[in-house]
Amino acid sequence: MKVGFSYPRFRQSNADDVALRLHPIVPINTRIAIVDTILPLGGGADGKSPVFVPAGTLVGYQIYVMQRRKDIYGEDADEFRPERWEMLRPGYVCPTSPWFSVIH
Repeated sequence: MKVGFSYPRFRQSNADDVALRLHPIVPINTRIAIVDTILPLGGGADGKSPVFVPAGTLVGYQIYVMQRRKDIYGEDADEFRPERWEMLRPGYVCPTSPWFSVIH
């Protein structure tokens, strides 16, 4: 007797990617630095200098806002355009993406 459930394979579509980009499940998040850390960007007058984050510091970030950056997604960042994702390789994260510093 086989026990358990069988689920059909789910392939996330470009439309799903755009929907989650524009309406993230977790729109705001925080992290606590457990060791002294240096973030590569965000400091200085232009925001392009490193930032020192001492251990114990709470760092918040808004995914909702990050996913609407016109400097990354273009002037139509707020528009639902699934074709925006067609040229990306699976698993690729652009170094200019706001996610790059969060996941690397």
